[in-house]
Amino acid sequence: MRYKMSGIGVIIILSGAMGYSAVSSADAEQDFGAGMEHELEAQSEKLFVIVRPLATSANGPSTAPDNTGALEVAKSLKVSVVSNVTHAQADMITLWPNDINPTHAFVCIENFFRGNDSARFSVQRVNLAGDPNGNVETIVKGISSCDPIKRTLWGTLVVGEEVGPGGGFYEIMDPMSLTGAAPAVITDRAAGTSTDSRVVKRKAHGQPQGAAHRRGERGALEGVMQAQKPLAGKIDPDTLLDAGLLKDSAL
Repeated sequence: MRYKMSGIGVIIILSGAMGYSAVSSADAEQDFGAGMEHELEAQSEKLFVIVRPLATSANGPSTAPDNTGALEVAKSLKVSVVSNVTHAQADMITLWPNDINPTHAFVCIENFFRGNDSARFSVQRVNLAGDPNGNVETIVKGISSCDPIKRTLWGTLVVGEEVGPGGGFYEIMDPMSLTGAAPAVITDRAAGTSTDSRVVKRKAHGQPQGAAHRRGERGALEGVMQAQKPLAGKIDPDTLLDAGLLKDSAL
């Protein structure tokens, strides 16, 4: 699934939960799914604080410059745009510096290509307080099909390439210091060659074939991925601290 912005992603989830068509009680008795629709519609004010859900799904697609045109929401809900200028293939998002009071969002661009292509957008930074029509900078190029992206405990970003056996795993140090005027470029994906030392390919993780990187409940980065050689590992922050590795972001 691809969204252009985190704010709209939230609204899509809400409208999806509320956009049920009217279901008769007779239908509900015959079909479990229809019965659930009927119950959600009947209790929409209690469950979702809206008087009445959407009667039908929204029509699409919308190609208007203002992304609010891509959504229809129930009465009492309001839509605000985070950004109108992220890449069309923007996908996974992580907030910065935290999830509670973020100032920026970092977005993976799932733009697939083979070989090397230094012109392809890969990671963008969105200023959440900026003008929605001009608040995006592309800070990394040359990563194919960027997915996923995560913020680490030690203040970096990690991103993967969802491209099959040739996919890489990269760490971005000090991502707020990178700029759109001088983005880091991966010039050789196989070797992990970068024009900027702040973007490093972490080869110890193997080569991910899917978006299977996640952070555990303690924030430990778990690399549960398919690799050319079987690999499944969990990196515990305490282990890294004891080894003196956490402070340098060494993985």
